[in-house]
Amino acid sequence: MNRPCIAHIIDDPAVGGVTRVIERMAVSALSHHYDFETVVMDSTSFRPPFLHHDAMVVHYTLSWRKLPHLALLKAANPHTPLILAEHSYSQAFEDLHVPSKARYHAMLRLAYGLADHVVANSEAVGQWMLRHRLVAEGKLSVIRQSWDISDLTSLPLPIHGKAQPLVVGAYGRFCGQKGFEHLIRAMALLSPQEAILRLGGMGPDENKLRQLADGLGNVTFCGQVKDLAGFLSGCNVVAIPSMFEPFGLVCLEAKAAGRPVIASAVDGLVEQVSGNGLLVPPAAPHALADAIRQMARRDLGKMGAIGRQDARGSWDRFMQQWTHLYSKLLPQMPLSLREPHELAR
Repeated sequence: MNRPCIAHIIDDPAVGGVTRVIERMAVSALSHHYDFETVVMDSTSFRPPFLHHDAMVVHYTLSWRKLPHLALLKAANPHTPLILAEHSYSQAFEDLHVPSKARYHAMLRLAYGLADHVVANSEAVGQWMLRHRLVAEGKLSVIRQSWDISDLTSLPLPIHGKAQPLVVGAYGRFCGQKGFEHLIRAMALLSPQEAILRLGGMGPDENKLRQLADGLGNVTFCGQVKDLAGFLSGCNVVAIPSMFEPFGLVCLEAKAAGRPVIASAVDGLVEQVSGNGLLVPPAAPHALADAIRQMARRDLGKMGAIGRQDARGSWDRFMQQWTHLYSKLLPQMPLSLREPHELAR
């Protein structure tokens, strides 16, 4: 029997986190049972194609403009299970960016209603969906986002000498969502003897961030992070000052690397931070600066070990949950389930 083929549908190949996970799934042990194909579509087109696949997983950000494409995609492939993977929206996003809640919720109810199943990438996103009755509970699965973090779990735990400045790492796309401007403002409240910031990444706000950091002796721009393990090994803690974050893959990576985190108390970040870090309000430079000062007095090795333990097995669980979902939606193609650690290979 031929293996079932799963189409992962995106409209922007530049969305790195999603494409990385899809590519990794395609070479995991799941590929023994399924074929995977990444399909790039124009999500505003009124001519979605007929797909010769056994299931469709849509990853693009939903909107009124894209809703006709989604409806026509389902109509063109009526017997193919459609899964909507929600990576973009959350309660904090809604609070920050949505002036008309009723109109926004109506769009999401229509979109989720077209799907055979909806996947939320964190408990926070799943609860937000149910709280606003955006999707029926029976059609919803929470599969916390993950990534193969095995190369980070062997890094030595951080050691911080009390007479040395705390090295704070932060990385990601330079855009408003990530809140790096508030982190730079926090660094302006700290002396170079207290803390230094290593900021990795690139994006549309780079010039703005560089201007904001001009004259600060404790902020260094590191460019695009190509060696994540190397970058994190040079940091004592990781700051994640996001304005909204449905899950927060950076937090998972920091935990795997044994780095305590200072994160905004929003969305999926909250459920990832317990004994491994501190939560602060978003857009609050003074709270960030206070948290950095607190971290300098903490046992970073102990906090890092707690985070690493929590991160272990996350990729295994992610793969196992997707496996169960595929086998549920494709019951005519039974899957011989392996142990979770085998699925991650």
